[in-house]
Formats: sequence, C-alpha cells, structure tokens
Amino acid sequence: MKHETINSILGGLGLLVASVTAWFQFAPTDDELQIVSEDRVELGAPLQIANGGAIDPETGQPQPVLGPITWKIRIHNETDQVVSIVDWRMFLIVRGDGVAQYSSMQPILSEIDPSLAPLALPVNIPAHETSAYFISAFIPFDRDALEQSGCFDPMPRLEEAERCVFSTGEDLFGNSVSVTRYESAPPEAFSVSWGSQERTPRFYVELETADGSEFSVILSYFPTF
Repeated sequence: MKHETINSILGGLGLLVASVTAWFQFAPTDDELQIVSEDRVELGAPLQIANGGAIDPETGQPQPVLGPITWKIRIHNETDQVVSIVDWRMFLIVRGDGVAQYSSMQPILSEIDPSLAPLALPVNIPAHETSAYFISAFIPFDRDALEQSGCFDPMPRLEEAERCVFSTGEDLFGNSVSVTRYESAPPEAFSVSWGSQERTPRFYVELETADGSEFSVILSYFPTF
C-alpha cells in the first residue's frame, strides 16, 4: 500500500513537471527587438523649408524647419516568433532630457526607398531576421542661417546648404565652426571643425509591437561616437 502511494505521488509529480516544462516550451514569449541607428543618409533631393512650426526651447521663439532629413535604422527580431510593429512615434529631445513634438515635423517611417512613401502598419519582422527602414522628418534650424546667409535661394541640396552656411563661421544650428582652406586645393575644398555642438537636433523614436512592448532609438543630426 505504501509503495502504491509513493508511486502515485511520484507519478503526479512527473505529470506536474511535464506540464510545467511544456508550458515554458510552448508559452508565448514577449516581443524583443534591437534597434540600431546607422546615422543620416543623403538622398540628394532639394531641401524644403517651412518658416515656423517648431519652438526654440531656449528662447520660446518660432524656428524654421528644413527637410526631409533622413536616417537609416536596422531592426532585429531577437525572438523565435514573428514580431509585428503596430505603431511608432517621434519626438524632439529638448534640454533636461524632455521631449517635444511640433506641427511641422512630418515624421515618416518608410521602406529603403528615396520616395519616402509612408510604410503601412502593421509590418512583420520574421524570427531572428533584420529589416532596415528610413525615418525622415523636418528638423528645426537656426533662423540666422536662413535670414542672413543667402544660402537658400534657389533651394539647394542639404550638402550645398551646409557648405554655404559654414562660410559664415557657423553651422545650420548656430554652433561656431572653424573653416580651414588649403593653398593647393580648389576654392570649394575646405575642412570644418567644431569646438562644441551644443545645438544638435536629437530625436527619440519609439516603436510599439503587437503585445504592447515599446522599443526606442536615438537619432542625432551629427554622428555620435
């Protein structure tokens, strides 16, 4: 009788262990994404400018915006199941690690395509695979660069606008720059250095998946090291 009781207990424990093992093996896992910024990409299209819509957090005055400025990101699905991205949001990071949005940001998540056509959500990323996307937006810049440089008539490409504004001793965001020219090089060839880049537009991007998980990445106009 005693042996039968012990066998029954052992049998019950075996079933319990098997049930728990099966639950852990087949129970759904939380979504898990790794997002990496590959910095800005230059698509070569002429800039567009809006003369307001963003507020300078230091002065409270409206700022012009230019764009679209585009970044490339990679999203890796670290799970054994398909992960669906169902929503996303983009914010300007302001001093004190606060975030803000402005009416003229016009953020777009798109396929790797210069047309920047908005991506229709949800989008699925297969298990253990990586997908790449563009994120673009109109970003605030220094009003003096627009009004005093004469660098935006006719509307240039971003690289041309930057080169022109550098010649004024500042960058697009009002940071001081030092321009070095070389005797043996053509006039359009020069190098630029910064003492600091305090006024650097940075953005917080957040992706939401089907199970309600949220994953983020920081996008910076200037490369971060």
